[in-house]
Amino acid sequence: MATVTLSTDDFTTLAAWAENYGLASDAYAAIRAMVERIETANGMVRRFLMVRWRDATAPHSGVAFADWPPQYTTTLLRYDTPWTYEEVMAAVDARTSQPVGVEVTEDRTGTVGWYDITTFFGR
Repeated sequence: MATVTLSTDDFTTLAAWAENYGLASDAYAAIRAMVERIETANGMVRRFLMVRWRDATAPHSGVAFADWPPQYTTTLLRYDTPWTYEEVMAAVDARTSQPVGVEVTEDRTGTVGWYDITTFFGR
């Protein structure tokens, strides 16, 4: 079988696609397993964060997590250095004008492990 070589940037793009779009596909498990095999074979460490926030200017029901709009959630993925507080906040600031209640998790499904951003980064 032939060997295929990807740059880290190309592989990051593939892995991000698998995370964000592969979930709706029947092939998700196979794609996720392939990405994990490549990571393991190449000693790559995934630096994944899911981030969510509220916009202080947008109305919501007041029930925690019940109405978390998808436009106030994003994922960050790379393979070089861990994310910093400043980088995560820059990503949030680029998407909303008045972020409040910023939370992060390393859980790829976004189901568990949510922490306030200041707690997560030990501030």
